[in-house]
Amino acid sequence: MKTALLDASSAIILAKGDLHLKLIDTYNIVMAQSVYDEVTVGKMAGSEEWRMLFNENRISLAKPQENTNIDGLHKMDLGEIDTIKLYLEGQGEFLITDDGKAARFCKNADIPFINALLFPVVLYFRGEFDRDNRGEYFSRIISLGRYSQQVIEYAEKCSVEEIRFCLKAE
Repeated sequence: MKTALLDASSAIILAKGDLHLKLIDTYNIVMAQSVYDEVTVGKMAGSEEWRMLFNENRISLAKPQENTNIDGLHKMDLGEIDTIKLYLEGQGEFLITDDGKAARFCKNADIPFINALLFPVVLYFRGEFDRDNRGEYFSRIISLGRYSQQVIEYAEKCSVEEIRFCLKAE
């Protein structure tokens, strides 16, 4: 099973969209401690779900090394910074992020990533969703996130080759 580093924005969207359990069945999920703290504070959407998954040892938490300084990360929130640092330290194979700054950083640094909107597409390409499921969850995620038309169009037209890095090992 591939290891994905999950940031807060995606964790919240996937829990609200009722895809968090499918996510942990698909990947080994690692969250930065700062991300976990963010998504489990108070009664935030998904907080109970993520606490339960951690308590059941179904997700892992990690802290990046304190002394890692990387140009461009200071413009992001702590959760995104820590998630990217964990990737650069070899803690995961790719990121799942819905943060615009983090996505731009990943593109510029050639860090593989998907967003929550692409997760139903991943499940479709893995043969776990049919077209109807893909469409239903795709629409649900769009309603929960803040996606530009460009991001939506990319996700609609995304090919299996573009996201092969997060599919099953072949």
